[in-house]
Amino acid sequence: LFIPTPLLAGRMSRPPRPIIGLSAIDEDTCAEPDTLPIEELFEDLDCYHGVLARHYAETLLANRNAPEGSYLLRESALERGDTVNEGCGILCLSAKGKRAVTHYRIHYGQTTGFQVGEVTLDTPWHLWKWLSDQPTVTDQAGEQLRLIHPYPSQVPETQDYAQLEFSAIPSTTHSQPAMSTPSTSSKEGYLDKLGGVRKNWKKRFFVCEKYLLHYYKDKEAKSPIRTLDLCFCDRVVKDDTQGRPFCIALLMPSRTYYMCAENEDHHTDWFSFLQDKVDHAKLACS
Repeated sequence: LFIPTPLLAGRMSRPPRPIIGLSAIDEDTCAEPDTLPIEELFEDLDCYHGVLARHYAETLLANRNAPEGSYLLRESALERGDTVNEGCGILCLSAKGKRAVTHYRIHYGQTTGFQVGEVTLDTPWHLWKWLSDQPTVTDQAGEQLRLIHPYPSQVPETQDYAQLEFSAIPSTTHSQPAMSTPSTSSKEGYLDKLGGVRKNWKKRFFVCEKYLLHYYKDKEAKSPIRTLDLCFCDRVVKDDTQGRPFCIALLMPSRTYYMCAENEDHHTDWFSFLQDKVDHAKLACS
C-alpha cells in the first residue's frame, strides 16, 4: 500500500542560502540547468521526482493506493523539438483530486522566488515549509484540494516474484544473436560539455538509449539534467570552432550542443555512434 512519508530525509532542517542564482526554472533566461541543476535544490525533498513527463505523473498518482490529496513536484522540459517533455526548466506541482490529476505551474524568478498562485516563497526551504503545512489549492474550475500526502520518489519494491515456467520444448538448433541496430543500441560515458549560458566546460555523464540522449551531472545522479530527442536533431558534425580537440557538435532546433571527448579514439567512437543514431532517427521518426 501507498504509505505517506515525511517530506524530507532530514537534512533540510534549516533554510539554504537565500541567493539561489540561475537555475533550470529561470523563465526569463531559460538558463540551462548546468548553471545550478534543479535536482540539487530539491535533492532532500522526498516528493521531488526530477524530470518527469505529465503522463508519468498522472500514472503514479492515479494509482489506486494513492489517496486523494497525494501530490508530487516534478520538472518538465520547455521547447518541444529538442527536449522530451513540456518545458525548459518548468517546475510543476501535480496533485490528485476527486476525479483527476491536476497540474499547477510553479513560476520562478531570481528576485521574486517561487510563485505558487498568489503565494510567494523565497527559497526551496520556504516551498517545503508551505507544503508541510498541508495547504489547500484551488483549480481553474473552482474546486479545492488539500495537499496532504507527498508521493515519494523512492517506493520500496516488493520481493514477490512469479515463477517462470516454460511450456514449449526449446529448439536444439542454435542461431546467431541478432546484431544491435542503431534503434536499439545504447551507449554511455563521460564527455566535456559546453554550457549554454556561462560558456564553461563541465564533465557530464551521457546515456543514449534508442533516440534519446540524456546527460547527468555525474554517473550517480538519479535524474538527467536534460534529455535530447535525436529525432529532432538536424545533424551531428566534428567541430573545431571551440578551441578544443576531439569535439562534436549536435545541431538541435533551438541551439547547438558542443561535447568533447578525452582522446581521438573516444571521439571517433562517440561521433560514429551519434551519427548512426541521428541518420537512423530521421528515417524512423519521419
